[in-house]
Amino acid sequence: MGRKPMPEALRNIQRHTPVLRTLGDVEYFAQEMYRKGARDGAEKAVNTRLLMMLWVLHDKFGFGNKRLMRMTDEINELADAMNMKLLGEKDIIKALKDECDLEITM
Repeated sequence: MGRKPMPEALRNIQRHTPVLRTLGDVEYFAQEMYRKGARDGAEKAVNTRLLMMLWVLHDKFGFGNKRLMRMTDEINELADAMNMKLLGEKDIIKALKDECDLEITM
């Protein structure tokens, strides 16, 4: 009885998977896949929250294309400032408390 051909999907996975020669290689690869899954999950959660926020602003508060685009641009600028460590979460939480009396806990 001959060997069955490997499905194309499995061949693609093997083609893109590093060579695992030692137990350490396997452990490192598993940790990297876990981290990638965690990053992907966190990114999906953030994107879902942004999507929800955009929908509520449109559906409940009448924001149209221009205002929604302006808001996403501002969010991206704020993210850049936070990535450059010019502004932190604590700064924003304090400003929201001082200016809007909005209590945020994280």
